[in-house]
Amino acid sequence: MKGTPHMGESMPGVDSQLAVTGQPNSQKIPSAARQAMGLIRSLVVCYLLIGLLMWSPLYQAVVLRPFGADEHYDAVRKIPTCKEYFIPNAHGDKLHAWFFRIPAAKKLVIVHHGNAGNIIHRMYLANAAIMCGTAVLLYDYRGYGLSTGKPSLAGLSEDGAAAYDFATGTLGFAANQIVNLGESIGTGVACRLASTKPSAGLILQSPVASLPAVARAGVFVFRFYPDIAFPQPHFDNLSEIARVRVPVLLLHGKKDGLVPYQHSEWLLARANQPKELVLFDDAGHNDMPAGSEPYQAALGKFLGSLP
Repeated sequence: MKGTPHMGESMPGVDSQLAVTGQPNSQKIPSAARQAMGLIRSLVVCYLLIGLLMWSPLYQAVVLRPFGADEHYDAVRKIPTCKEYFIPNAHGDKLHAWFFRIPAAKKLVIVHHGNAGNIIHRMYLANAAIMCGTAVLLYDYRGYGLSTGKPSLAGLSEDGAAAYDFATGTLGFAANQIVNLGESIGTGVACRLASTKPSAGLILQSPVASLPAVARAGVFVFRFYPDIAFPQPHFDNLSEIARVRVPVLLLHGKKDGLVPYQHSEWLLARANQPKELVLFDDAGHNDMPAGSEPYQAALGKFLGSLP
């Protein structure tokens, strides 16, 4: 019976066999290499697929979530100070709007709302501004609520400009009476207007520093994508707010898990004076306490300070 060779001894023909077959003593090395290559290929495919997704209409379908009108609209129409309008935009769409006229109001707050829902879900913002003695223009972007057209990221700012022109034209407000109030993604619309058109003030609630910044904070793989990989517009408020020359008020919940309150801190650092950031300890992204005393105090103080 032949004995097993000790470690370090060679079995006849084995070395030559390895040279011919390429089979090493352990098969772990090529197996690990194959697995690594497979993982790299999968990561590359994933990277490319997500990149293609961001350039496709699916990106906008994920970001923009419009709701249609519901039975609550009739209750708003019955408010004595409410008047209903359909505002034309540059593409011939009709933007549904509610205008709340307050006697002797010195300011008009235009509400540029977030990515989901419609204007019925922003009545709490209208009520907060009305309680401070200002008139309010609440409108829906194209494709939201009763507004015609197809929702698009690029269309948000165009629709915001249409609402501004309607306020200074049909409604007869002077530019120095206009206060743009943006919520979430609507802060990109409000910031853009404040940096390009004259106004009295800018209010940003739960603002985004930019859409790429939000994406990178929420999805780890997006941290490896350059800004150019994200569809335009980026709603780059960090750049826009540096060009704003009117007073700025930022409002943010410290428990905001969608857009962390640090976004407001970054914007505050870039904004020109006068500026103020008010944080709400127990508020998240969709439950800002607009009817509370602290919120009303901050909003009323800001609106009352505007010339």
